[in-house]
Amino acid sequence: MTIEHVLAVVPVADFDAAHAWYERLFGRPADNRPMEGRLVEWRLTETGWVQVTYDPDRAGSALLNFAVDDLDRQVADISRRGLAPGTIETVNKGVRLSAIRDPDGNEPDPTERLSTTPYRSAVDAYMAAEVLPYVPDALGRPLEDEDRLRDPTDPPVLPLPAAATARRD
Repeated sequence: MTIEHVLAVVPVADFDAAHAWYERLFGRPADNRPMEGRLVEWRLTETGWVQVTYDPDRAGSALLNFAVDDLDRQVADISRRGLAPGTIETVNKGVRLSAIRDPDGNEPDPTERLSTTPYRSAVDAYMAAEVLPYVPDALGRPLEDEDRLRDPTDPPVLPLPAAATARRD
């Protein structure tokens, strides 16, 4: 499977208020309006998009972290545009974040990797620090410390089951 791009979908109850709020968050109008009054999109990276869509039943359920190069500047810019980001916190493994909620309660939090982390992005560091320790490997065993420290973009190293290495005559 080849993944061409990623869309993070943010469901909202008041589309017009959310559209205006996300314009202030990203500091620019939406890049695309495929469904006028129901769906807008911002292209944030070469292959990463955020969609804000009218879906009152799911409004407030989105969690989104996006890595930025200068969190202090990003938080100051967001504040100047009339939004109220939270205090910058260092959470784990060199990742800093500032929590913010849209009018529906969705959390599109900016994050930043500190230069001391061995990971390529704040998302990689977050995954290694917060998600991977609780995910067993493919054979159901807890991950060992050396597995957590591997670069998350490397393919997993899994032992072959005995049946796969058994000699067949």
